[in-house]
Amino acid sequence: MNTIRPAIALLVAFLLVACAGIRGGRDIAPASLGAGSAAPHERLPKVGRSAGQSCEVNNRLELRVFTLANRARREAGLPLLEMRYDLVRLARRHARDMAVRDYFSHYDPDGRGPGDRAREDRVQYSVFAENLARVRYGGDPARLAVEGWLESPGHRRNLLDETAAEYSFTGVGVVRREDGTVLLSQVFLR
Repeated sequence: MNTIRPAIALLVAFLLVACAGIRGGRDIAPASLGAGSAAPHERLPKVGRSAGQSCEVNNRLELRVFTLANRARREAGLPLLEMRYDLVRLARRHARDMAVRDYFSHYDPDGRGPGDRAREDRVQYSVFAENLARVRYGGDPARLAVEGWLESPGHRRNLLDETAAEYSFTGVGVVRREDGTVLLSQVFLR
């Protein structure tokens, strides 16, 4: 049993994509709900895929990612992130698009990146970043994703390093495909 947990964590670490950070609208390589923010409880309908599979958002996992990320920030002495519904919607759309169109990347098959998606949704920002994870096998996908992000230098930068102190707001999107694969997206901005 002790060898299974590290193997799962290692699998998640290999599946993580390097972070994409954005400043001033240009792509560069790598708590509680706030006042005026709506709760992230929008339930999207299942979305069919050409292979006959479907996917749905998972609010419980979104809240767990948010909680675990803020716990790590609190332990590091950083201010807690505030959940914003427009960012939840942005993260959910990307997670859902990855599930429906069967890809895993900060850039969709049409070449649009995180900054493009934010601008399309009219999200105003001065600093923006995104963490992605894909979990295929058992366990707690939220915990595995956040632990994997904390072990990856680019993802950790978005959560905990000095750059992370620049972020005030977040949104989390989680989609579980019919085959059990869980796709997670967390966006950060100031």
